[in-house]
Amino acid sequence: MQFPSEQEQKSILNHILRPFLLTILERDKKVIEQSGVKFKSPYIDLMNQAIKKIEQDIIQNKKLLRQYGIRIYSENQTDSGIEVKYTFKNFHHLFNPSFDKIKSEVEKMMKEYLK
Repeated sequence: MQFPSEQEQKSILNHILRPFLLTILERDKKVIEQSGVKFKSPYIDLMNQAIKKIEQDIIQNKKLLRQYGIRIYSENQTDSGIEVKYTFKNFHHLFNPSFDKIKSEVEKMMKEYLK
């Protein structure tokens, strides 16, 4: 049985994390828009730039997964995290990052995208 390389595993993790981050930023953007903050525009612009970049990166990551021969066919939320089932070189695999790992990785990503 063959297993994905570290870079290929990172792409699988990004497939999980970026949509989470996108949802968080879109929700936070709405909160700022509805808040009493006086200068909303700079915050909204920064978030819009990050959202566009994340959307582009999601598309790129899907292409990368296809290039690696990885097909994700199931994503389910469990009590402890997200369960991802995928095929790699005709073998079925299971990837199950915990919510703690997801949270810490999304936070790191958010800092990078909002620079």
